[in-house]
Amino acid sequence: MPYENLQTIAPLPPVERGRSFVLSGDPKGKNFVYCAGNSVVIRDIANPSIADIYTEHSAKTTVAKYSPSGFYICSADKSGKVRIWDTCNKEHILKYEYHPFGGEIRDLAWDGESKRILVGGDGRQTYAAAFLWDSGSKCGDFTGLGKTVTSVDLKSGRPFRAICGSDDATSVFYNGVPYKFNKSLKDHERFVNCVRFNPAGDLFATVSSDGKLIFYDVAFTRARGVSDGKQIVTASGDKTCKIWDVETSSVVNEFKIGDDIKDQQYGCLWQNNDILSVSLSGKINYLDKNSGKICREITGHQKNINCLTYHSGLKAAITADYDGNVCYWDAIGGEAKNFTGKGHGTSVNDVATDNLDGLVTVGNDNKLRISSISEQTISDSATDLGGQPKSIAFAGNNQPVVLTTEAALVVNGNKVSTTNLGFEPSCIACFGDKVVIGAKEKAGAFQYSLAGGELTNQTEIAIKDPVFAMRFSPDGQKLAVADKSNCISVVDSNDHHVIEKVYGHRARITTLAFSENGWLASGNIDQKIFVHNFEDRKVEIPLAHRMAAISGIEWTSDTRLISSAQDGSLKTWEISFN
Repeated sequence: MPYENLQTIAPLPPVERGRSFVLSGDPKGKNFVYCAGNSVVIRDIANPSIADIYTEHSAKTTVAKYSPSGFYICSADKSGKVRIWDTCNKEHILKYEYHPFGGEIRDLAWDGESKRILVGGDGRQTYAAAFLWDSGSKCGDFTGLGKTVTSVDLKSGRPFRAICGSDDATSVFYNGVPYKFNKSLKDHERFVNCVRFNPAGDLFATVSSDGKLIFYDVAFTRARGVSDGKQIVTASGDKTCKIWDVETSSVVNEFKIGDDIKDQQYGCLWQNNDILSVSLSGKINYLDKNSGKICREITGHQKNINCLTYHSGLKAAITADYDGNVCYWDAIGGEAKNFTGKGHGTSVNDVATDNLDGLVTVGNDNKLRISSISEQTISDSATDLGGQPKSIAFAGNNQPVVLTTEAALVVNGNKVSTTNLGFEPSCIACFGDKVVIGAKEKAGAFQYSLAGGELTNQTEIAIKDPVFAMRFSPDGQKLAVADKSNCISVVDSNDHHVIEKVYGHRARITTLAFSENGWLASGNIDQKIFVHNFEDRKVEIPLAHRMAAISGIEWTSDTRLISSAQDGSLKTWEISFN
């Protein structure tokens, strides 16, 4: 193939405050799975930079779990749709699709035979349903539920049992199959957030917003001692995770995750020797059972990635998102480190690096911040731009040039030189003293010279449509300009004559990048990436980031490309014209 996806770096779990988050694992203990946006993310537990993303849901996904056989995953979404799909091939072929009730599904569970599935949620009048996986036939009647079911579980072995936790502070127990009401447990005082059976099936536990963890045996007595599953891990809004001994109801180990509100814990998973928890920030914590400490942290983005830049000296990508988070990525290993500090506190619209140690960010707080990459802390000191910034680039002797909605600003320390453009700008590209600014509403792009900290000598580049993206070649001799007609014009940066025009995109082009050997990559809002080698050949990656617009493209070598998208993911591609 002319392209190969070498690596997929998945978005973090999109945790919502006050709502538990479901992490689940596969029976072999190799992967864990969670939902993000309209997608389902499968990550390798030993190497989380290895990931796969399932994107066939049309609504926001809420829960996904492996079947005990490991051959299928059942995932559900906010519309009440359930999809059962294959895990053994890359295409994830759909096996069955059902709609058990018309409302959001909050949790689901398989039985131990991989034959029956229980779902719970807000079906307006139906709050839980059980069905056969291969026919969708009903196999239970879930009465006794008065409000939204937040959590469900099935006993793995015979005789089958089911448990549902609800927003009305009750846990309802059912005998099966078919599942019928047995008993309503009302020991909690607030919402029941999670219910789970132990592996042996002779014990189940419930946790609630009242802070209580209650163990029951299947005879509904407060349990002491079980045949299997002698310890349990819990995650809490008090920013801790705890391992409990079931027999003594005592804490074996406590993990203090942090002190910030973003360190609240909303989900956990115990899979073989690995214990994982999820913070409100989306950070995934690996917990060491013996030491009581965090042994590994997985960071990244929960929300849309707005921008991407690449530091060739450090071989690192730097991204920023809608929430104001800035991440440093090892382009080889895929590990991320979040920049610390208060930062912009809002959407970061663009980032740029001087390929030394400087990182410049601009955000919706109308501020520019210059930070140290090596310190990985967003600077507290900021330059007020007087308007909302749209884009940024380095020109001249590493001077930041910022576009706002009406002007171009040259920043030199605390001094800001403003050039009123007379049009609304869309994008900027710089090389040396050349500064080119595209027009958003009117046709054309305009080249300026940077001299004495100011922009002078405006020259028009004849483009027939408004401009959406631009990029200089590494030697500065060529300028690629993408316009409203989805045409990319490659012009000579000196006399502005058109060298070549390239086509292929059918939607707005958002980003461009030249490789050192002269290949041009482009990405658009229609999830597509094109690579042109200007020898009448091109490589098309039709669904580079399925369900998400491409927000950034950078070359990491002559043939290797990294891309970011508004689903919070990054991908690495190997391109070949052979």
